[in-house]
Amino acid sequence: MTTLIALALGLTVFAYAALFAQRIPWHRAAGLLAASNALVAVDYARQGLKGLSCVFAAEAAYLAWFWWKSGGDDDTKRGRRRLRRLFTPVRRTAPSAT
Repeated sequence: MTTLIALALGLTVFAYAALFAQRIPWHRAAGLLAASNALVAVDYARQGLKGLSCVFAAEAAYLAWFWWKSGGDDDTKRGRRRLRRLFTPVRRTAPSAT
C-alpha cells in the first residue's frame, strides 16, 4: 500500500465516521471524500492506470462540486466570501486609548 492510498483511506474512514456520528454535515464529508479520491487518482496516474485514474478524478470533481455548492442561494458568491474571510486579516489587539 502506497502512502497516498493510506492517506486516502484514512481520510475516507474519518469522513464516514464523522458523518455517521453526526459530527459533520454531508457537504463537509463530501469535501473530505473529494480530497481522498483526488489522492487515489494521483496515485493511480503515477502508476500508469489511466482508466482508474479518470474514474477517481471524475468522482473527486463531482464531490468537490457538491462540497462547493453545499445547498441554497448564490453558492459561488458565498463560497468566495467564505474563502475571503479565511485570508482577511483581523485585528487581535485592543485599541489604545489616546
